[in-house]
Amino acid sequence: MKNLSFELYNNPELCYPGSAMAGQIILETTKPINCSKITVEPNGLSKVFFYRSIGHGRSRGYSNQEKYFSGSIILYESVNNPSAIIPPGKYSYPFRFLFPNNCVPTFNDPKGKASVKYELIAKVHIRRGRNLTKKQPLTVCPILDFNTDLDLWRPVQLLTEKSELQVTVSFF
Repeated sequence: MKNLSFELYNNPELCYPGSAMAGQIILETTKPINCSKITVEPNGLSKVFFYRSIGHGRSRGYSNQEKYFSGSIILYESVNNPSAIIPPGKYSYPFRFLFPNNCVPTFNDPKGKASVKYELIAKVHIRRGRNLTKKQPLTVCPILDFNTDLDLWRPVQLLTEKSELQVTVSFF
């Protein structure tokens, strides 16, 4: 049995542009593994899909995707000993990386036509075998800076359509 998991020191639901993500990959195995390397890959990807009319009642679908960032952090590599075997046991491999300062917040269109997603992918690269992979989704939140966006300080005024009641919500 082989098991691969993440232990994150930061909340994966609260990541910010320019912030650090740290944690460790936990590998548990009951059998020896012929492993060439162990990596963690932080990735950010956007996707979009839409239809455009091309006339006469016909439409054409368009799609595109763009990587915002990607990388590979090598946590273990059997460079000096190409036939290295990881014996049965429980192992931890710590990692740390920084999100780029220009990260766009995570976004998912309810209709599924556009998204911005971030994830960590842990991989145990096994020689002459199927790699062991584990994915961990991450949520990048926008940074709200009350010092640069003065509109965030203004009271919010809500008006209902069915009555003349005015509600003002103030943040202090």
